[in-house]
Amino acid sequence: MSISIKKNNTVETINELLAAIHKSINAQDNQPISLPLNLGHGKIGSRALLIQAFITIYRLKPDTQLYCRYLDVSDPENINSFLSDPHILVAVLMSSTLLDKNGDSVKGQINKFLIDRFTSLNGHTRGRQLQLFTVDHSIHRFKYPQFFYDSPEKESPTVKEGNSFASILKNHAKERLKLNKLHLSDYDNIGRLLSELILNTHQHALADTNGREHFRSVRGITFDYHLIPKNSAAAYMEEQESCFSEYVAALSNSRGASTLHLLEITIFDSGPGLYSRQESESISPAIKLKDELNIVKSCFRKNVTSKRDAVGYGRGLTRVMSVLNEHGGMLTLRTGRLSLYRNFIIHPQEHNDDIEIYDVETNSTIDPSGHYEVQGA
Repeated sequence: MSISIKKNNTVETINELLAAIHKSINAQDNQPISLPLNLGHGKIGSRALLIQAFITIYRLKPDTQLYCRYLDVSDPENINSFLSDPHILVAVLMSSTLLDKNGDSVKGQINKFLIDRFTSLNGHTRGRQLQLFTVDHSIHRFKYPQFFYDSPEKESPTVKEGNSFASILKNHAKERLKLNKLHLSDYDNIGRLLSELILNTHQHALADTNGREHFRSVRGITFDYHLIPKNSAAAYMEEQESCFSEYVAALSNSRGASTLHLLEITIFDSGPGLYSRQESESISPAIKLKDELNIVKSCFRKNVTSKRDAVGYGRGLTRVMSVLNEHGGMLTLRTGRLSLYRNFIIHPQEHNDDIEIYDVETNSTIDPSGHYEVQGA
């Protein structure tokens, strides 16, 4: 028996996967994770959650085997296709054992391909998608890639400023996004947002709640530029109504063009999650959902930080909300037992201290629904 991962996932199918993961862990069985050769693109909003599902597996049960019956290590094209999928790449990096179509352990045999992949100075492209990863448990240059860090050769490099991230996105758009509608000010604002978020992962996601560095840790960004015809937008959405379909509908109503241009940015890490970072403790059943929500919301408040040395003191997530509000964007967040969002077209910020965030099921800012707990953020 194994837990099989499907292609072209939706948020609903990933929630079913999380239920299977928790059931397997609670039963203390040893079900491997069975992967296809690639997982497809999935629906809008599903990428971060699927990555978190893999991180959750390996945080809660690090010795879980990873298996792909279609993986052929004698075929370089086959391996590169396998590793080009960002979800699969996270799973491979977090796992200790990878089995191929013959049931042989091949993690060591694909290391050359991983090294080639992470040696690139400009990240990895897959169609219109750009992937930027840092592997914190690897060698220095993969832990501190130069697209994220200034002077990465130093022992303790610093995260780059927003203009550097803006340049990365500009270059990607020039090469891969010929029809994009991003303006110079868009690049600058997105670059500022990315710098804040990567700094946040750098400061808070490398260690557990006791300050011990994780044995395995992966952080990253993916950019997906979607061209969505208004008359077929449903094909990009969940089958049921969701916060994502509501956002695309609001975006469609606010734009006159026949094709919607949507930049989806996924930021992820394998840290302890917002509540646990802030409170320096794991989430227990005794902690009320409302208390967890209040702690998570406080992370978006200016001058609130869990960083002991107070570097970049408590401004990152506040600035992120400000940038998304300015651009009529949308924020989604799955952390701990919470699944939250804010649609800034429908719910624009009234002032800088407006940090309200909504539950995906109740649409309430004070009455959250519980979900299977995830690791990372």
